Amino acid sequence: GNETAEGFEVDLVNTGESHLIIIQDTITGLDDGDQVGIFDVSGVLSTVDSGEPIEYGEVLVGSGVWSGSQLEISAIMSIDLSDFNGPVLNGAVDGNDVVIKVYDSSEGVILDTEPTFTSGGEFGDLFTVVTDLGLSNNPDPIFGCTDSDACNFESDATDDDGSCEYPEENFDCDGNCLVESDCNGECGGDAVIDDCGECAGSGPDYECWNGEYVCDSSDCPAETGIVEISYTSYDTIGGFQFDLNNVNVVGASGGDAENAGFLLSTSASTVLGFSLTGGTISAGEGVLVNVEVDGEGACLSNVVISDALGQSLEVSIDSCLSMTIGTQTILGCTDSSACNYNSDATNDDGSCEYPQENFDCNGDCIADIDCEGVCGGSSVVDECGECGGDGSSCQEELFVSFGEVDEENGIIEILMSNSTEVGGFQLEVSGIDVDSASGGLASENGFTLSNSASTVLGFSLTGTTIPAGSAALVYLSGAFTDDTVCFEDVILSSSSGDLLEVEVGDCWTSNNVLGCTEVNACNYDPEATLNDGSCIYPEDNGWCDCDGNIEDCFGECGGDAVIDECGECDGDDVSCTGCTDSNADNFDPDAIVSCEDCCEYPNYDGLIVINEINYNPGLSFDQADADYEFIELYNSSSSSIDLSGWSLGSDNINFTFDSFEADAGAYILLARNADTYPGSISY
Repeated sequence: GNETAEGFEVDLVNTGESHLIIIQDTITGLDDGDQVGIFDVSGVLSTVDSGEPIEYGEVLVGSGVWSGSQLEISAIMSIDLSDFNGPVLNGAVDGNDVVIKVYDSSEGVILDTEPTFTSGGEFGDLFTVVTDLGLSNNPDPIFGCTDSDACNFESDATDDDGSCEYPEENFDCDGNCLVESDCNGECGGDAVIDDCGECAGSGPDYECWNGEYVCDSSDCPAETGIVEISYTSYDTIGGFQFDLNNVNVVGASGGDAENAGFLLSTSASTVLGFSLTGGTISAGEGVLVNVEVDGEGACLSNVVISDALGQSLEVSIDSCLSMTIGTQTILGCTDSSACNYNSDATNDDGSCEYPQENFDCNGDCIADIDCEGVCGGSSVVDECGECGGDGSSCQEELFVSFGEVDEENGIIEILMSNSTEVGGFQLEVSGIDVDSASGGLASENGFTLSNSASTVLGFSLTGTTIPAGSAALVYLSGAFTDDTVCFEDVILSSSSGDLLEVEVGDCWTSNNVLGCTEVNACNYDPEATLNDGSCIYPEDNGWCDCDGNIEDCFGECGGDAVIDECGECDGDDVSCTGCTDSNADNFDPDAIVSCEDCCEYPNYDGLIVINEINYNPGLSFDQADADYEFIELYNSSSSSIDLSGWSLGSDNINFTFDSFEADAGAYILLARNADTYPGSISY
């Protein structure tokens, strides 16, 4: 259609992904200056953030101006980044059809086109090539069948619309046969009458005993000394052996045995057939072999047939010259008591159908009908006159049972049906740890409720009772400890405190499997369908995994690295190992771990030693004067020692040799007063 407009203007944000449309220069109907617009009628109209609704509709995704030569237009493609929490960008959508419109600049209108694509045609293809837009400057076309050979040829049509209809081969448009019909009456058919007088027959196809093919067995020449051994087999034949009584066997040939490549050998009474190449005769029927005999009245005996694996097959002789091999497999119901019993079936196929209990195969009841009209039913009228009743409908009735269960929230409803007033109750249950009891008839009638983990007690401090009726007695809340919840004991009392006889319903059994359903828990149970609160996590016990491991000093779960004496993770104590003896020459004050045999001590062998000290001269020697004090040094080595710079110090001595060398074996006397000891050195 035509639509007034002012041209095409693409109003989309470039997404970085595009689809190339090539408008070839073979296009007709375009004038220079006309615009070509590329549309997606179901494109993304505008960019939206992840999670926001996407609006689809007709969107202009590309345009170009025709100048008489090939025009290439890049259409903007939509990109969906929502899987990465990104936006859905505007543009054409993969798989949508490419729609092309033309803006006729001379008329100021937009024209729809019928493009011809030689490649592509959908957004997302490798590219799209357009060879024609269905535009023309000629008068409007007249569509119809333009082929004069067609039955519906339209002489006024200018454009063929593909509607031409042609007569069936060998017929004219009126359905008349234009050629000869065959023997079957088929127009233009090729069926002919064969040599046996049969239309479309295959000709003589019956092989006689002598190899001649005739139309019927009656056409065969009379046999002279040849007997056909025929067979029907339900198994593959791998070999055979048989005797012929009453005749002498001269030879054997032909039949399916020869067709299968069997070697045939004979004796005076026996025929043997087998294959050296693994050939077999397929299950079926026909002539097994032709046997040339001398005599009359040939009859089979001692027949042995084997399968392809050499296993013997069951054989029955049907007549003197025919046999049946194997047993025909007939599938069906082999149970004679079934409604669809098949007496001919050899293998039961599981299809047996049986009558409904108490009915025959015709659907007739074969048992007594009870008071409810049920065939074979057991319902009887009780003493209260109720069919199927238990005699309780006319008696006092008290019944407590489980009602609705909310497994997710641990709530179970206790129902009570009572034909008389109830003044109090005590329930003992198993399978649930009761946290609280509330609601129901108990709360509605002002009962005081108390509970332990397994027992619920309800009573009235004001003498109120629960009137006769049927409703929820109370609701228990707690944690299920088993998939079955049972009443262990139920006690109901009257308003006067008398015990009431009560019937208790069945246990409630969950369809769920209780256990830990948290996959991150150590005791996660994949079979569990309802969490029972038993989940155990590593962090609950200070573990780093469910194997009970803890992190080592490197933070590795289950690792064996520990901090050594030096404070290093996975260290070997080397960094703080040293000599810890302060008397040693190599004493290390920073060492924490003592080394083994690493301390070094002074070795005085061959060094200067203090040989004698006179620090407090005795009065008896008239040496009380301090001038008599001395220290004698001795060079015990075998070589001289340079004492320059050596120091000797104590509380009252501080002496350093300036330049002095002690000869080997020499004594050096240091005196407080050198004049007292000639040759001494004063300190």
